[in-house]
Amino acid sequence: MYARIHSKILSRGGPLFFKLLNDETTTTSDSNKKALITIVDTYKIRVSCKGEKIPDVIDLFRAITDTVYALHDDTLPNEYVDKLIEIFTTTSVQIFNRLIEELKKQLFAAQLQATLADTPVLPVGDTSSLGND
Repeated sequence: MYARIHSKILSRGGPLFFKLLNDETTTTSDSNKKALITIVDTYKIRVSCKGEKIPDVIDLFRAITDTVYALHDDTLPNEYVDKLIEIFTTTSVQIFNRLIEELKKQLFAAQLQATLADTPVLPVGDTSSLGND
């Protein structure tokens, strides 16, 4: 790091050292987004969280989600929630993993129901079956 900064300030003078050091070590919004999304993509509770303390994992991902939300102009990337749910199925406790999988199915069903709610369903003929118009 020093060599990189030193070569830049040889021609500019000493007072710039701090500014140049700061420029080299400060990340951009894009690199922050990529780093946080990488954590979400690769995090496994049983491996990454000593003791598998779910409240600690929740606190971590609440902070990550708030930051990602702010960096994405108050939106979340596609499939972000699905990735978060997937993280909570990576514990060593199979009962907990199955519970989260069931909640994931219920979320999918609710999302599907919400998309269908805007589509009118009308009776077809004299039967009790329903058909889409």
